[in-house]
Amino acid sequence: MKNKKITLGIGGHHIGGSSIATIMGVNPWESPLTLAMHLKGIVPRTFTQDQLNLMRMGTTLEPDIIKRTEEALGIRVYNEDLT
Repeated sequence: MKNKKITLGIGGHHIGGSSIATIMGVNPWESPLTLAMHLKGIVPRTFTQDQLNLMRMGTTLEPDIIKRTEEALGIRVYNEDLT
C-alpha cells in the first residue's frame, strides 16, 4: 500500500511557493508544462501516502516556521491561510 497513488482532485488554482522552482525549471520532479496542466485542471495531481504524510507534516510545522522566521529576521510574514 506504500506505493499506492492517491488523487487529490483536479488541479490547484493558484501558484504558491512550492511552484516557484517548477516555474524556474529547476524542479527535478515536475516540469513547467506539467504544473500548467495541473493548474488548468487538465491533469489531476496524484501523491503516494508517504508524500501525503510529508505534506501533512509541513502543514503542521508551518505556523512555528513562520514564527521563528519572523523572530530571526525581524519581519512580519503574512499568510492568508493562517490566523
